[in-house]
Amino acid sequence: MMAMPYFDDLDVLAHYDSHADAVANVEKNLAAGVADTVKVYRVDITGKEETLFGVGLRSGAGSDQTVMANADLADPKHTAHLPYELLVSGSDVIALRGRFRIAQSFPDLTMGTFMKIRSAPGAIKNALKQVAQP
Repeated sequence: MMAMPYFDDLDVLAHYDSHADAVANVEKNLAAGVADTVKVYRVDITGKEETLFGVGLRSGAGSDQTVMANADLADPKHTAHLPYELLVSGSDVIALRGRFRIAQSFPDLTMGTFMKIRSAPGAIKNALKQVAQP
C-alpha cells in the first residue's frame, strides 16, 4: 500500500562502537525494565555479529495488551505477532517498523480498528529506542 513501510524500511534505534557494547547495553536496559519492557528471549546468531532480542511491552499505546485487545479480534488468533524484536547487527540496533509489523500480522485490520491503535507504531518505536539507547 502506498505510504506504508516495507520489510527493508528499518528503524535504526542506536549505534555503538562494537557489537559487544550494543548487546551489553540492550541487556542492561531490558534487565532494568526501561520503558516498562521485559526480555522475552535472546538468540545469538552463530558465526555472525547478530543478536536477536524478543521484547515485551507492558504498558502504553504500543503495549502488547493494547495492540492485541484492539487488533486481534478474528479467529485464528494472531499471537505470533508478539513479541517485538530488536536486532543487534554489528554495532547497530535495528527493528522492523511498527506499522509494517502490525499490517503484516493483521492483514484483516479495518481502518476503524487501526484508528484505535494509531498511536501504537510510534509508541513501539519509542519504547524500543529507549531500550537501545546508551
